[in-house]
Amino acid sequence: LDQEALAVDLGMNMLTALEASGTEEEETAPSEPQLDQ
Repeated sequence: LDQEALAVDLGMNMLTALEASGTEEEETAPSEPQLDQ
C-alpha cells in the first residue's frame, strides 16, 4: 500500500470511530479533519 492509500484508510477509520462514538459535533462536517499534517 502506498502512503496515500494508508492515509485514506486512516481517515476512514477515524470517521467510523467518530460516528460510532456519536460525536456531539455533528454540526461540523467530519469530512474535513482538523489535524493538519
